[in-house]
Amino acid sequence: MDLLNPFERPSDQAASLLAAYAAAIDAHEPDENGDRAPAERLGDFDGLEEQPLAELHGELLAGGWIDFVFGGRGALASYVVTPSGRSCLGGPRAADDDENTLAAAA
Repeated sequence: MDLLNPFERPSDQAASLLAAYAAAIDAHEPDENGDRAPAERLGDFDGLEEQPLAELHGELLAGGWIDFVFGGRGALASYVVTPSGRSCLGGPRAADDDENTLAAAA
């Protein structure tokens, strides 16, 4: 993966994990500011053992498709999907919504 290439895409398995995080975030009701809570770290995904799952998280973090949030809503580790992660998914939410999601995690 070329980290300097903004057009790089995550691997298929990492893209599936990215989509799972986006869905988990989208399932949260927006707060009074329209922000959504980050998603708790998925410890079980697609039957993967911890090591391959950690590598997928590393790929998404290194690619800038998710950001780590320490302690979101009582969880020890949470993630937000970045605007570039949403772009990889071709998601229906606008960039303004992504900015709100990131702001809520800060």
